[in-house]
Amino acid sequence: MSKKALWIDVEITGLNSSEHGLTEVACLVEIDGIVIDSLSLKINTTSYKKDIIMTPKALELTNKSEDEIKNYPISQLQFKKFIEFIENYVDPKEKYDVFQPIGYNINFDMDFIKAWFKDNRHDNYSDYFSYKDVDIFALVKVLKYLGYINTKNDKLSTLCEEFYITLDAHNALNDIEATKELYEVLIENFIRE
Repeated sequence: MSKKALWIDVEITGLNSSEHGLTEVACLVEIDGIVIDSLSLKINTTSYKKDIIMTPKALELTNKSEDEIKNYPISQLQFKKFIEFIENYVDPKEKYDVFQPIGYNINFDMDFIKAWFKDNRHDNYSDYFSYKDVDIFALVKVLKYLGYINTKNDKLSTLCEEFYITLDAHNALNDIEATKELYEVLIENFIRE
């Protein structure tokens, strides 16, 4: 069976997945080490079935307004597109045919994806995703502990700056592409040597 990974990043309206929601989801499909497809969705968070809070701090960070988000496509339609997209590569009826989620602080992002599944009354998250995620942030923490990296903080933007990676922060597709590039740089410089 092929090795399947979904590099994924989200933009959100706050930090708590039970109160806040997605405004963007972007992902890269990687099969056997090669990126073969990508998806980027904007989501009208106000169209969730549950009430979603939009925090001013999150809107400021992502440079979005409530009016802009309200004009994005409705959540249910975007969720359907997301499921159709990932089903091009994994078969939810096959127990071991799932994506390994990869990202920067990936558990945080996947908590919002799980909440999105729940809001869309789709109880089969584990039919699509392995619990064996790969967190690039965890790799950064290990490299910092070993003294290979010495940055002022652990933000993706700081690490991208350190390793000369272009980043348009808080754009989900650019964030996940930069995360993948950061991973490749870290592996090349600190693991493969």
